[in-house]
Amino acid sequence: MKACCYIMLLIFAASCQPKVLSFSAQPSRVNAGDSVHLAWKTRGLASMSFHQKTIYVPPDSVNTWEFILTATRGAKTSAPSIRQVVVGEKHDVLALVLDNLVGDTLVYTAQKDAIYQSYTVVALTVQGVDDVVASHQGQTCALSPQTASLGMKGLSYSGDWVVKRKITPAEAADHHLIPGSLLLMASITTK
Repeated sequence: MKACCYIMLLIFAASCQPKVLSFSAQPSRVNAGDSVHLAWKTRGLASMSFHQKTIYVPPDSVNTWEFILTATRGAKTSAPSIRQVVVGEKHDVLALVLDNLVGDTLVYTAQKDAIYQSYTVVALTVQGVDDVVASHQGQTCALSPQTASLGMKGLSYSGDWVVKRKITPAEAADHHLIPGSLLLMASITTK
């Protein structure tokens, strides 16, 4: 009987502990001046405490808002739940034009002019084709349409870009099928 009472007391005490069951901050990337929607669920009734601070995430010091949520019931406080939102990241389309066919490799080039000198690359993806290899400022990385690559993260966005991809068998048989341009989707941020 005593053991049963102790177990019931432990279960009751554990259920009184406040807990943040879920916490979200949407969208996860904003520009300065945009709003962020916070949503949460807690176990039982609890007072909520929010703290917001700005942090800078290396290597390119991306400005990030950090939201910290705790639930309080009586003298008990939950573990903090933290969500981060990247601020000031922009998206740009990098259009490359077909420059050359070297053996079985198509070579596309582009130049981002000096107005982009104050931006660094965060992530890149390729649009409309299979995997490619991008080169910029002496660095090379593979890009795919499914996954954003961080291989150029921190590099200046301005300057010369070269993208290479293998010609497909259909394109080799009929050169009219070779696309004259290629698009990269770039996430960039200010330096």
